[in-house]
Amino acid sequence: AELRAHRKQVKRDVKFRFFPAAFTHTIGQIQADGPIRPLARKVEAINRDVRARPGVGPPVACSRNQIYNDLSHHTRLSAGQHIAQRGILTGTAAGAYAHTWQSESIASKSYGQVSSILPHSALATQIRNVKKSYLRFENVFTIHINRLDPSLHNGRAFFDHVVEPVLSACSHSDVCAAIKQSTVVLRHDVFPKLYIWTSTPITILMEEIWLRYVRPVMEKRRAAGVRQAPSSRSRSTPSIARLGMVPEPQWIEILAILERSFNFCHTGNAICLSQKLMQQTFTNRALLDGYMPLLAGALKLNSADGAIPIAPLDLWPTTEDGQPLVASKTSQVYTYGESHWSRYYAQFRIKHRIAVATATIHDSEERMDLAISVLGDIVVQAYQEDVVEMVRRAVKAVRDDAKLRPNDYAPGWVETRRTSFRQWHKRKNPLDYGDDYDTISLLSRAIAIRDDARIDPLPQAPEKSISVMEFAHRLYNIGTAQRRQSVVAPVWREGATWHTLHVTLAHGSALLGQEFSDAEKAKRLTKAIADAVLANHVHFFPNKSGDRSSVPSLSSWTYLGNPPNAAHLATSRLDSVGTHLKRKRTQAIRELVENDITAKWNILECTIESYKRYMTRTRLPEDWSWNGDQSLEGNEEVYRVYQWAATRLANPQRDWCTRLAMHLAFLLSKITPYVFSPDVTKENDFPDVKRILKEMEQLKQNSPSESSISIIRKLPWIKKERNGAHDRALYFTQAAVVIMSWIDPDSPVRKQIENVNRKRELIAQWNKKHGLGCVTMIKLGVLYGAGRGVLSSPKTGQNYFARSVDDLMQWEQQVTGALGRSVDGAYKLVLTVFGTAIANRLIESGEMPSISLPRNAPSTSRLGSALQAGRRTSTAIDDSDNEGGHPPQRRRY
Repeated sequence: AELRAHRKQVKRDVKFRFFPAAFTHTIGQIQADGPIRPLARKVEAINRDVRARPGVGPPVACSRNQIYNDLSHHTRLSAGQHIAQRGILTGTAAGAYAHTWQSESIASKSYGQVSSILPHSALATQIRNVKKSYLRFENVFTIHINRLDPSLHNGRAFFDHVVEPVLSACSHSDVCAAIKQSTVVLRHDVFPKLYIWTSTPITILMEEIWLRYVRPVMEKRRAAGVRQAPSSRSRSTPSIARLGMVPEPQWIEILAILERSFNFCHTGNAICLSQKLMQQTFTNRALLDGYMPLLAGALKLNSADGAIPIAPLDLWPTTEDGQPLVASKTSQVYTYGESHWSRYYAQFRIKHRIAVATATIHDSEERMDLAISVLGDIVVQAYQEDVVEMVRRAVKAVRDDAKLRPNDYAPGWVETRRTSFRQWHKRKNPLDYGDDYDTISLLSRAIAIRDDARIDPLPQAPEKSISVMEFAHRLYNIGTAQRRQSVVAPVWREGATWHTLHVTLAHGSALLGQEFSDAEKAKRLTKAIADAVLANHVHFFPNKSGDRSSVPSLSSWTYLGNPPNAAHLATSRLDSVGTHLKRKRTQAIRELVENDITAKWNILECTIESYKRYMTRTRLPEDWSWNGDQSLEGNEEVYRVYQWAATRLANPQRDWCTRLAMHLAFLLSKITPYVFSPDVTKENDFPDVKRILKEMEQLKQNSPSESSISIIRKLPWIKKERNGAHDRALYFTQAAVVIMSWIDPDSPVRKQIENVNRKRELIAQWNKKHGLGCVTMIKLGVLYGAGRGVLSSPKTGQNYFARSVDDLMQWEQQVTGALGRSVDGAYKLVLTVFGTAIANRLIESGEMPSISLPRNAPSTSRLGSALQAGRRTSTAIDDSDNEGGHPPQRRRY
């Protein structure tokens, strides 16, 4: 049947669907929800004759109609068994990812069939053997006996007055004429071979991909002895050999796109087209607009004659959150089941994420480290998706139950749960507290049974809290489980986390290779999972509800971090959620956030006295100003050092280096803009300069020691009249990065200090960094000084030296202990490092409210006058950063 060009202008009596044949766009088959117009008029005449009485409905009703060529009856065994509809090549190629005895048996059988003849070749043979095909006109009629005239309720009368007239109407000349007007007749040597001709570009590409990228891998598996039908019916983590002998997932997905296009060629049914992946490759648009299939972006042709297809995995189309899009899910689930699909997609995600992350990295060790971190991130993301699915099912179950028993639920509460869930599951980090605690509040409302049930944010499990590392250990141990029955909380058996863990652990083991022992591999992979938990802001998870339970429950939540204050988790028996209830809930959430080492915090809102509550946080403050993607205008080596240091500081609790850098940078940011030292070449700028210079000169004859730090600290902290540091959050970021570069044994800067035979161009860049040169570092206890030249023309190895690692570690313990014990310890530390004047200024500014100023302490105005006298005017220690670029953001103060 031909779909006329003016079909959009014709008024439609019934809804109909058109299925184009062989990519022709206008020739194909029609299905309708009623009869064509000539037949409808005949049916109306029959109803007038057989109706019981006027006013009753029509006794004879035509509910379905279709006009099609019966070629499909010759090319399929039964409905749904058409070769073009089964995705055979896709399923066979994905069989390499099978993990059970049953699925591998299916894969082995399928591969044996495909090896003898490819599916499209078998279908072409079937089509060529069809000698004749016919146009079929089918109608479905419904006869309402109670609407018929009572005289027609016997067999003979019913056949003569109802059945026979209906049959005659279907073959009436008016009906046949209407069909003929819309029928296109092709010569016998054109149809049905038209299907073979128009699908040739697809079948050629499918065959090329199969022979070049899929079949060699399958044969390699057989030659290497990777069995398609194992003796055991279950398998633990996939072996390294099996992981290396599977077709790359992008070729399986391209085969799926081609087979879906092949399906559309033969059936014309748009439901077989993948809505997401094939839209991004513009395949759907091309097919629905009447053109040949298009693969934009996913496939390229390489070589001199453009005959070799390539598909870069790092350029594969993805969702908005970076997950690779797929078209093979239906074929794999149809062939092997959901479990097989989950494992396959887990491996696809791993390979894709690693390819994207390491696309521009050439160092092998760096690539491996980044790949391991990607594995941990994939595990945590899969876990979050499982928790979202658990909540979704719970919300749906309550909604369904409310339809059966509406009186058991408060009015509107079921819909409130549903709305809360919709808002919650769209959050990027669903297991985070969220800004203003909105994320956990939405989750709390989504899982609450009643409006007046509880005021706490989440119902707590018997195990109130655990550490992040313990949580990572549990995930790792579950990932090594050999049976599904061994999967326990916090992993949900019905989710994809267990499959993802299996695959990621195997990939991680393969990446680490034989250079690492099993214990070292377990340690690194567990650490990667823990880092991913922190990076994805996972603060709580559903746990088992008791000793007798082994599955996670939404009525039993465990927090990652310190346990919350039980006083804030009391049960409320208020009849409705009022102001008091909301205030209590917010108070409970705030208490959880303050006690959680992974929660958000802010430098500008944190005082020196309150810093002890935040100094153990494992995440950077929200006002951290390094974004890592801006370029420095100066020395590229300087930028690499900044990038290295910022990466090391991603977890402030990584080691003693990151802790010391964060603590000292925090204190330094609090005294801004008084972060500079005076110019000693102007001896009259401040008192006691001669004595300080003499003491430093005496140190030149001796080895560097603690005494140099005490001497340099006699220099006052001043601010500059121009270009001073005023943005505390930005200065904190810069200070942490630069201090990290001075103290870490692996830092390129420190290596140049320690290597006397190495060129020191990088060190020269480091002595003019926003008041963060070697003089400031000596004041902060990071370096040693020796000789008066360190105050005017510092030179590494001559007048200043790096402190030993042991001394720095001891200094870190002193700083951490002073800040974490009490406000008195913090005050003494500030007094030691910055002096009395700065300490008094910090007290007056409210940084240490529990400390009172001594009665004889100078006021801020007097302090300002005293410091004004010590300001420098020379440019010798100007903090210009033009030589080395901007650290880390190009912003002047």
